[in-house]
Amino acid sequence: MKKGTSEVIHLEFEWSLFTITMLQVVLFYFTLLYCTVLYFTLLYFTLLYFLYRYRHF
Repeated sequence: MKKGTSEVIHLEFEWSLFTITMLQVVLFYFTLLYCTVLYFTLLYFTLLYFLYRYRHF
């Protein structure tokens, strides 16, 4: 009985550890993607701004 309970706890612990790792990976990639999109958006608008500025003057 005790052995079975400890096995269940061990499985739950491994599962929670796996879930935490997966969440960290997903969060990391989401942050990376968000930063990349933000960076390229800023770059795009900066380029547009400079093109617009130099075209008119």
